[in-house]
Amino acid sequence: MRGAPRLALVWLLAAAGAQADAGPAAKEFSPDCLPAALPVQPTGATASREVVDADGGRLRVTLWRVPCTTDDAQAILTFVPVSGRPRVGAVRVAQAGRIANFPDLISSVQPLTFLFGPLDTPTSALLSVTLDPPFDDDCAFEVQYLPPGASAAFPLALGAEPGAACVLSFGAAGAALSQRLAGTWFDPARAGEGVATDFFVAEGQRIAFLSWYTYEGGQQRYLVGNAPYAQGDRSVRLGLVETGGAQFGAAFRPEAVTRRAWGEATLSFPDCGRLLLSWRRADGLAGELRLVRLGGADGVACP
Repeated sequence: MRGAPRLALVWLLAAAGAQADAGPAAKEFSPDCLPAALPVQPTGATASREVVDADGGRLRVTLWRVPCTTDDAQAILTFVPVSGRPRVGAVRVAQAGRIANFPDLISSVQPLTFLFGPLDTPTSALLSVTLDPPFDDDCAFEVQYLPPGASAAFPLALGAEPGAACVLSFGAAGAALSQRLAGTWFDPARAGEGVATDFFVAEGQRIAFLSWYTYEGGQQRYLVGNAPYAQGDRSVRLGLVETGGAQFGAAFRPEAVTRRAWGEATLSFPDCGRLLLSWRRADGLAGELRLVRLGGADGVACP
């Protein structure tokens, strides 16, 4: 994979002083914590590996933290050339089941030197990670490092800082829509009724899907709907239809399915365990359901 530097093109490299301007989503940046020239001598708890790229260049990669205050620290990646002419590879970050591919690295060296290598001097970089809820480098997390030309990534993991409050929260805006919010939801006071949600990609478009198992006029009603959404959206409105007309088992014929417009619903998630479903029927009747999670996608953590 000699074209690996093109992966690095998605990395923003700037002066280390830019850490103070990283924006509200970058909890991991601690203004005035570090000097403009980032330290390159790891101390304290570290996770380190020597890796070899496709050209034989050997590089030591170390993940560590510099204390800022009694309850805050700054995570740093340090790259030290060991032999040959090593280049920096691809990085991704995993925390609490969430993964950020190719996060920005903010270094205090010249950008082109750091991007394309070969690296000939010890170099440190800060991680600018976009996750939802926001990444917190004081909490446990893992860096997965892929050397140029390699087929497998090397994990580097740090535990939480002593005393760190690692309760990841979505805040007032709620959770961004994604597969981690797929699952089954119900109101314990309305047992026997519930909804299932799914979030997936089809033909390059993000799609939210809802099926609502309910009743009307003493009969079961099955309402379904789907709608596109954009990355980062925290709510979605779907048109709902009521299906019927077909037969069970071998007698089923897709052409027999009828679809009657029922109304619409809006989904939002205050957090991983709660769903707010606001609905409006075609005749104008409206209401909302406040639901809790019954089950989620196996192996998909939230947050």
